[in-house]
Amino acid sequence: MSSPQADHQPVAFASQRQMADTIGRSSVPLLCVIGFAVVQGFRFGFLQRDYVVLLIGALVSMAAMVAYALVGLQRLLGKPKALWMAVASAGGFIPYLYCCYLVFYRGVWRLASLRFGFALTPFLSAVAFAILGFVALKHFYLLTELSKSVDRLTRDRGLT
Repeated sequence: MSSPQADHQPVAFASQRQMADTIGRSSVPLLCVIGFAVVQGFRFGFLQRDYVVLLIGALVSMAAMVAYALVGLQRLLGKPKALWMAVASAGGFIPYLYCCYLVFYRGVWRLASLRFGFALTPFLSAVAFAILGFVALKHFYLLTELSKSVDRLTRDRGLT
């Protein structure tokens, strides 16, 4: 008989590919935010907190997404629960919060501030941040759903 871990290798490989694809798709908007933060930081100085928050938030969100995906893959391979898995699972809220920051504060709230006077550059910036945040949020949601399905699969097959 083969071991339970060997039976799940093809499923683990397929899940790994799906998670990597989803992380890649959610990283593209965050890389755009990083590029914007770096360019504006060099242009106006990194002493302005706004660009530092954008830069650090995007980097930490990307790292949290990778760690969150690794938890699902480790569980699928039958690895025992570890402390880092609990920390990475709790860190899964970081990308959600950051993407909500991009959509609602950098996007929608900045659009609301245009009621006092319209200007094209702030309008385009607010729309861009709302779209980038929404796209990253949508793909991270898909990653969490994929991770949930992996967790359900491991529970059903008795790997937990």
